[in-house]
Amino acid sequence: MFWLPAGWFPYYVEWVLSFPRAPLGSVSIVSWQTACAGVVLLFSDAIKTAFGLMFKPPKTAQKQATGASTEKKETSPAEKNNKNA
Repeated sequence: MFWLPAGWFPYYVEWVLSFPRAPLGSVSIVSWQTACAGVVLLFSDAIKTAFGLMFKPPKTAQKQATGASTEKKETSPAEKNNKNA
């Protein structure tokens, strides 16, 4: 628990930060734990995203490795008639 500087925050902010059992004008352990958990979650998501972007193979290499092609082969009307016959 630590104290907020006097006059920096309105009454309702001091009340919320001191909730549930800290004296008015201080930061309770519950508020501090919530803030720390949010920061840890933010940094872990940023690190996961950074590693995901750094080690993701390029799309062209991925297509060549699997042999997949995104191009659609268009059939002529004559080929369509031969298939239907």
